[in-house]
Amino acid sequence: SDQNLALIGGNIMTAGSRAFGIVLPKIPTLDQNPLVAHLVIEGLFRAVNADFTQAIATKNEAGMEAVIANRYQLLAILIPEKITPELVEKEAMGHRVQFYLQTRNFDKYRLLAVASANKLMAVPMDSVLAKNEAAFNRFQVQTALFPDSVEQKDDFKRYAKSMKKAETGQMAMKLNNLAWAYYENLSDPTDLKQALTWSDKSLAYERSGGYLDTYAHLLSKLGRKAEAIKFQQEAIATEKAAGHDTAELEKGLAEMRAK
Repeated sequence: SDQNLALIGGNIMTAGSRAFGIVLPKIPTLDQNPLVAHLVIEGLFRAVNADFTQAIATKNEAGMEAVIANRYQLLAILIPEKITPELVEKEAMGHRVQFYLQTRNFDKYRLLAVASANKLMAVPMDSVLAKNEAAFNRFQVQTALFPDSVEQKDDFKRYAKSMKKAETGQMAMKLNNLAWAYYENLSDPTDLKQALTWSDKSLAYERSGGYLDTYAHLLSKLGRKAEAIKFQQEAIATEKAAGHDTAELEKGLAEMRAK
């Protein structure tokens, strides 16, 4: 019964269990019972995530690859119309990057990080700006019939503003995250200089306080103190102008000055 499926799904501890293989193909039959479907799907994803945590803890690459395969099976059943080679690659890449970073296998992590960054760096700025415009146009069409009472709300205005820079915001975030991971985990000047180029490109897309902070920290780790202080001061000024708390940024500035 559906109730039995919910009970089994909620108690699966690993995707390697026989129960996982039994419950997985039953998901499409639960269309008429959304609550049970939710409990089953939640249980299956929880099992896959537990396997990933275990793979990281034991530095088990085969276990990590099994997680990628099991997530693919889940997604293929849940959103078959959205499964594309690009999505499959993105899912696999994300898990491998996280695995090698958390297991501190920096040789393999570096290869994947550089490959990801190179793809981002190769995208022409004009094409990203064009995607910004297209995304905002879609947003305007989708919200054209919203009442004025909704459009005048601060949350709506903030969201509308963010949609004008949706694609550049994503590019900036991805480049910044790669650069910050290098700052936190690597110390070779060659690596740090490479990360600095990614951080610099993120600032070309979005000159936010957080991204300026990343750039400043990389400069500081490279021993370029004066430049680091300058960019950290800009990060603080940018965040203050936006009305944000700057305590952590100011702490970072004090640390840079003390070096």
